[in-house]
Amino acid sequence: MLVRDELYKREIKDKIEFNADEIQKAEFRFNRILKTTIYSSNDKNKLLELQNLFKANSNLDNISLSIEKNKISCKNIDISFGDLPEAIENVIYNIGPKHSSNLIQMDSIWNIFFINNIIERKNENVKDKDGSIKKINKVLKARKEETNYNNFYSDFFRDIAVDADGKLFNIISEILSNIFTSKYQNGLFGKDKNGNTVITFESNDLIEIMEKLGPKIIKEPFLHFSKNPIDVETFLREIRFLSFNVTSPNIDIVKSKLNKEVKDFIKYDLLARKGFEMNLQIVPNVQKWLKIWNDSFLYQAIRNTILNNDSVHLVENLKIEDVINEKNKLSDIKSRDRYKAFIDKTIELSDKYKIKIDWEIFSEIKQGNINLFVYRNIGFGGRIAGVPTSEPFIDWYLEKQKISLQNL
Repeated sequence: MLVRDELYKREIKDKIEFNADEIQKAEFRFNRILKTTIYSSNDKNKLLELQNLFKANSNLDNISLSIEKNKISCKNIDISFGDLPEAIENVIYNIGPKHSSNLIQMDSIWNIFFINNIIERKNENVKDKDGSIKKINKVLKARKEETNYNNFYSDFFRDIAVDADGKLFNIISEILSNIFTSKYQNGLFGKDKNGNTVITFESNDLIEIMEKLGPKIIKEPFLHFSKNPIDVETFLREIRFLSFNVTSPNIDIVKSKLNKEVKDFIKYDLLARKGFEMNLQIVPNVQKWLKIWNDSFLYQAIRNTILNNDSVHLVENLKIEDVINEKNKLSDIKSRDRYKAFIDKTIELSDKYKIKIDWEIFSEIKQGNINLFVYRNIGFGGRIAGVPTSEPFIDWYLEKQKISLQNL
């Protein structure tokens, strides 16, 4: 993901540029607000009648009758630079006051834009002018980014074909459907903000499906890249990491969602492979974030190992994928000894590495009551948490202070 993000930066964002003519045209449009009426209908023919009336400069009575008869919806709106896709903007900014556009289709709806008036925007002071420049640059950058993305995307994926094993796909779908059915029947599902059912593929589900598939099948090639095909286990671990979920255990819904995951995996993996060919994995920014996440995952591995009452030395043999995103189990711990071991291990490591708290910096940290979770959008698609997160854990420090006072 980090390599793919770096590839996006270099191939898309770093290649954003615009010339003086483009800036001049953007400024011209930004300084003009179009007082517009938009007429809309699902029926193209109904709007064609209205378009012909506008073109013939028909009287208002005829236009009103056509709108009422054909049940054409209309709304008044102020249009500014950047409000609409550039292709539509190129049309309506070339229409004068009291004139209309030809039919324009947007999201399967047919529209006619009628320009009632054009209002000149005036920058009253330097602050207004600076704000205008920022807005113009933001729109231009976003549009150039989209253009660069579309050009790169169409060129990169031209003539590339990667197939998934259909037989394995059906086997995986059937087992997943059975697992989700069992979870649904036992009430092991959540709800999204709209109240829809969400059944999530979790760590224990990953273990279950791999056991049912067996050691031979999970190592079979599933995605047939020209080099280094992806086996079943690698694919399943990936969708687990990315929080695969469905709205129903129905086999058709599972297949539909899994099919999307297959397509996304192929797309993302091809882009990542391109990044590795360019050695982007060794650039400083990628290495910095890789270390940050690696430290977080290792912390989770050690924590879960201790709290699950396993031997600490087993951490070295754990697969990081097995401990990522596991639910915090502190609230479920029945034995105080395990939690005490966790505290003792933390104190031991803090002493070993001479960890200290800079109280001067700590006192300057501004705190608020707003719950905030930040996501980082990854180039070409997908997202992760902006930074690694963990639940607050200060008991080790309180215990360490207690020990220090006792030793005085």
